[in-house]
Amino acid sequence: TVLASDTAPDGTSAFEVTETILNVGHSIANTGAASINPSISVTSGSSYTQSIFIKKSTGSIDWAQMTFSGAAFPTTQYANFNLSTGSIGNFSGTSPKIELFPNGWYRCSITSTATSTASSNGVIVNFINNTDTTTRGPSYTGSTANKLKLAMGQFEAGSFATSYIPN
Repeated sequence: TVLASDTAPDGTSAFEVTETILNVGHSIANTGAASINPSISVTSGSSYTQSIFIKKSTGSIDWAQMTFSGAAFPTTQYANFNLSTGSIGNFSGTSPKIELFPNGWYRCSITSTATSTASSNGVIVNFINNTDTTTRGPSYTGSTANKLKLAMGQFEAGSFATSYIPN
């Protein structure tokens, strides 16, 4: 479930996303699911950075994960972010960064190098069963009590996140 629920750092609407109760991986991507209709062309050997503002929902989970699409990037890469402490947890194959913004928002970003020229999803955020897991996009039975607030996702060529560009 996705509901407009907060104000993003730029003053626009942010959205609260609720995890499903299915026993699967729990991903949120620009297309609504990590494997449907990849829409961004990437070039093998080039670096890309994705960033998104994430906020902990009151009384909900502390951990979220970011990853790139396995169609164009290594399938072992991921980075975990703690939305209570502002710390980076386990990560592999990426260069993660987390920055605190007002009102409990964090801008989380990861950078990785494409391993093939292909279409890729944009920003991908995973629920990870509220743990600092050592795997990418783990499967587990979810809970509708688990929620994240998301805003202002950006996918771009380059080795760091630039200032947010509204579109």
